[in-house]
Amino acid sequence: MSLFNNPFSGWANAPAMGGSASQTHGSATGTQSFLRFRFIHPAAESDPSTLAPLDILNCTVLDPHSRRHFVISTSLPPPEGRLIPVPMTYIQTQDAQRTVVGSVEWQSSYPNVASSVLPRQALPAFLQTLSPSTVSFALQGRPYAWIKDDNTGDLCCYDTALSPQKNVAVLSKEHSGAMLLSVAPDVLQGGLLDSLALTIVLILSGKAN
Repeated sequence: MSLFNNPFSGWANAPAMGGSASQTHGSATGTQSFLRFRFIHPAAESDPSTLAPLDILNCTVLDPHSRRHFVISTSLPPPEGRLIPVPMTYIQTQDAQRTVVGSVEWQSSYPNVASSVLPRQALPAFLQTLSPSTVSFALQGRPYAWIKDDNTGDLCCYDTALSPQKNVAVLSKEHSGAMLLSVAPDVLQGGLLDSLALTIVLILSGKAN
């Protein structure tokens, strides 16, 4: 059963186009410096030369100082035939202290999502497709949208409550297979990073298709 029409489901497997090389991005308030977080294969945390393919459902997120910031892990339901009351899949985002700061859980086609700033709610109500290149969501009552930049191949997140819209995050791919998430300082100050990470996991893993 389709939860929503995900326009970015094939983005993770497409070749890298180079992405955003600059650490500054334009916004409604001018140019601002962004902070960089890298999604990597867990093995690359101890051995940066590791070229294992990135699995967005089970990965490590490093902060701008290359320290562990998040761990994203997924537990799938047991094989068919095992006696359990109701099969359930969990996706969890944990901080460096292994405290759960975001989660997705679902039984059959009824997923729910929650984070430190996002009350538990049904996934279809959280993520919505506005166009073939735009997925919208709201955090703390404020509207945001992921929009694909056709020139760079990046996914850009905008605060759509402003006019013009303010770019608050950029997700790009590295040729190594890792992904780079550049975020505006106010994303960290507002405690929104874990929620943005959850939206990335959902739209890139295909779990929201």
